[in-house]
Amino acid sequence: MLVAYAAAPTNFVKFTTATSRCDGGESELRVKAEAKGVVAVSFEFQNGPLGFNVYREINRIGQQSK
Repeated sequence: MLVAYAAAPTNFVKFTTATSRCDGGESELRVKAEAKGVVAVSFEFQNGPLGFNVYREINRIGQQSK
């Protein structure tokens, strides 16, 4: 997970790394991230196995802080 802070909103820096391997069925990965001054978040995903469609859903839960 990469984040950009208010001081440099176009400069993404590594915040944390999370990996989850799923060979079928559903999987869920939660990342708790408490960061102040973040204005943007970016996720990098690897491709799924050859010949399979990969669907991703991202939910942000919590309140915006100032």
